[in-house]
Amino acid sequence: VSRSMAQTCEVWKSHVGQAYEEWKKAKATFTEDGKTLFILGREVMQDWETPYMKELAEIATSRAVEVPDGGRVLEVGFGMGICSTFIQQYPLKEHVIIEANADVFKRLQEWARTTAKCKVTPIFGYWQVNYFSF
Repeated sequence: VSRSMAQTCEVWKSHVGQAYEEWKKAKATFTEDGKTLFILGREVMQDWETPYMKELAEIATSRAVEVPDGGRVLEVGFGMGICSTFIQQYPLKEHVIIEANADVFKRLQEWARTTAKCKVTPIFGYWQVNYFSF
């Protein structure tokens, strides 16, 4: 039996249930030195991931930069904005970022206003639910 993407998203949300809503509303905190992001008491991202994020940005933009007017890049999760900042070093038409935590999403919106070099389209929620937005 084939399901539409909308039906699949609804099934996913029903299985994740309370955790889905809890993650979206959970407070995101950073260590005083800004090197670690915590959500629900768990380390979500740390600054030691910077070299890895740089490599991922290079890979994610490798085809987009071949497009004459710049391509589009989809990034799932903003976190500390490490990868996003590296992605912005490349000539792009658009950088779409999906973020599921409200606190981190606010930081994403501020980053998009103050740091981004190309058009940034922030989308709040889970990629599994927002698939149709991009």
